[in-house]
Amino acid sequence: MEPGFFGTEQFTEEDRAYRGSRFSEVRDAIFANPYQKVWGGAGEPPLPIYDVTLPSAVRGILPPGSPYFFRQAVARAVDSHADLRWGTDRKGFRRIIHPNGICLTGLWEISAQTPYSGYFRKDCRALVVGRYSTCCTETRRGYERSLSLVGKLFPTTDPNHSEPLSTANFFTQQDIGGDRTDYINDAELRNAPNTTSWRRGFGVPVLLIEATLFMKIDRQPTQRQL
Repeated sequence: MEPGFFGTEQFTEEDRAYRGSRFSEVRDAIFANPYQKVWGGAGEPPLPIYDVTLPSAVRGILPPGSPYFFRQAVARAVDSHADLRWGTDRKGFRRIIHPNGICLTGLWEISAQTPYSGYFRKDCRALVVGRYSTCCTETRRGYERSLSLVGKLFPTTDPNHSEPLSTANFFTQQDIGGDRTDYINDAELRNAPNTTSWRRGFGVPVLLIEATLFMKIDRQPTQRQL
């Protein structure tokens, strides 16, 4: 994906027409063009790293009346339930704040007794498609970064189910300002993360833009329902 490419950020008829999807279709789509055919193999290209910059966060804000990409993306993230978003050019779209990430698939299973219901109750099982990402440009351990795991849960354990199914979605993230963890398993991922703004350093202007747009679009800007 080219650095200047944003794709279809806004909510569209494609989002509105969503009536569920098949796990196999989503899995096949996200693994159709892998970054590396053999993870970490000899001769494989390095994983791409996309910069998160102030210009990208304000792209389209001027002149007045132009499509402001980031605002469109925030509104779409709240309103759209679509599992795949191809856009009219079939190229998808760019993640403005979390462009660096990888997708995973697996089985969601709750084995311990919990006080919760739904997908968090004991013995609940479901297929899951997840995305691990980092905000913002920094991806390396030992540096300030904010790891995130988001996912879609399919109400089945059959990866070849034929009927389209509606997914349940979750957003979890480390401190939005950033944190230091050497390993993914050490990260504390929450649906209501803290925000330690000073950890963003020179990225504070982008964080302020995030906060402004989140508060306009969502009444609970730092919380995500599970």
